[in-house]
Amino acid sequence: MHGTTIDPTAPPSDTDAPYDVVLIGYGPVGQTLAALLGQAGHRVAVLERWPRLYGSLDRVFLAGNARALYDSAASPDKRWAEWPDGDHCLYNHSHEKHVLVADWFADRLRDSLAREGGR
Repeated sequence: MHGTTIDPTAPPSDTDAPYDVVLIGYGPVGQTLAALLGQAGHRVAVLERWPRLYGSLDRVFLAGNARALYDSAASPDKRWAEWPDGDHCLYNHSHEKHVLVADWFADRLRDSLAREGGR
């Protein structure tokens, strides 16, 4: 992947290339989406406020903010996991998180099969 730095305050010129998609933010999701869209043949522009990657934590990844989102989620079937180091996002403890997700799914599957008579 390659990119060009542009001056967002500069007026457009006749040589500016049009883009199919403009993404705001080049965090983990922005990077993934930009790559997938680019691979699919789309011309992608990404706007990022930080001069280097991960100049600041995404607000969702701050435990207090994520907890507020979790608490306001309507689903009665949700789980919160936070490790002693305060991590709750996808960067650390990936093995434990995969196990939690697998356990959650297995519980739902077992309950569903029991309701259907073990089919």
